[in-house]
Amino acid sequence: MGNPDPFVVLTLRKAKSKAKIKNKTRVVNKNLNPDWDQTFGFDVEDGLHDMVIVEVWDKNTFGKDYIGRCILSLTKVILEGDYTESFELVGAKSGSLKLHLKWRRK
Repeated sequence: MGNPDPFVVLTLRKAKSKAKIKNKTRVVNKNLNPDWDQTFGFDVEDGLHDMVIVEVWDKNTFGKDYIGRCILSLTKVILEGDYTESFELVGAKSGSLKLHLKWRRK
């Protein structure tokens, strides 16, 4: 089977409108410990209730396979402004994501 070709789909799920806004990282080929080092921005309407869903996928020739995900609120990010934490991947046999999140007002 070999090493995965992981990529991440980030989704901002807005509490009030139920809208979903998505961004996707690049694929890191054949890597169990990828470092995407990419920046994405979201317009947050309700920082206390909007959620960020981070899903990890394995790209393959005929599509993609789900690896796992983490769901986080933005409360700590808003309070601290600059926030880094490791999150365990739910649904995965093992694994975690280290995320660095920043909050700034427009």
